[in-house]
Amino acid sequence: MKKSLTLLAALCFSQATLAGFETPIEGSTNSGLGLVRGWICEANQITISIDGGASEAIAYGNVREDTRQICGDADNGFETLLNWNNVGEGEHTITAYADGTAIGTHSFSVVTLGLKDGIGNAIKFVTGLSKTHTVPNFPETGRSSVLYWSQADQNFIIESVSNSTPNADLNVSGDWAILETLDSETCPGIGTEFYPSDVYLATIVQSGSSLSMTDDDDAGEPPITGSLSGNAAVLTSSYEGEEDITEMTFSSPTIFSGTVRYGAADGCYGSSTIVGVKQ
Repeated sequence: MKKSLTLLAALCFSQATLAGFETPIEGSTNSGLGLVRGWICEANQITISIDGGASEAIAYGNVREDTRQICGDADNGFETLLNWNNVGEGEHTITAYADGTAIGTHSFSVVTLGLKDGIGNAIKFVTGLSKTHTVPNFPETGRSSVLYWSQADQNFIIESVSNSTPNADLNVSGDWAILETLDSETCPGIGTEFYPSDVYLATIVQSGSSLSMTDDDDAGEPPITGSLSGNAAVLTSSYEGEEDITEMTFSSPTIFSGTVRYGAADGCYGSSTIVGVKQ
């Protein structure tokens, strides 16, 4: 057992209250990729089952500082990333179990794009789509948000808000050394694999608010392109069925941090954390 209950917790809480099954939210509608997550103070293994199917073990022990007051420590989170397209269109239920005992059941629905392949099967990972859409008066009156279709997320992502203007004093053109860490990839039938940290060189070219970046790790591939808004940039690329999304925040003209997410036509998807230092 991960730890023992403190006497205070044992006196103040029943075992049933020492857990929370959070997402998918009861009655919610889900699409693309999303997290199944929650927390529990005491368990050896967390599993989930969808529609009464086979149970699948998921990661447990993630740091959740918001549980420290209840549990006496913080390593109580559980979560896994699901492609809701694999679950399928319609109404479903999901149950989370701690060591075989149910800790919560939620009903939810899934909406997909409804695309099918040449023999009529639902496409589980959609590729080759591109769309940008502006939503006026969101998140508030007088502001507009720009959404773009993200293949890696199988969903629309907020790219920018219209009243965020480029920072004219921020010039990020030049050569950069980039450290990539927490690199993981999940593939159908294989599961999740983790890769060692990597350092590579990249060149960023800035023209106004437009950016493009090439790196020596992807020689021969087209540059990833996007725009700078304030001190934040979103760059995207599509190459041989794979779409990459790079999000960067520049703390200065010489340092940035961010994330890379990607999805491929074979159903694999992954993410990593990056830090860049201008050379």
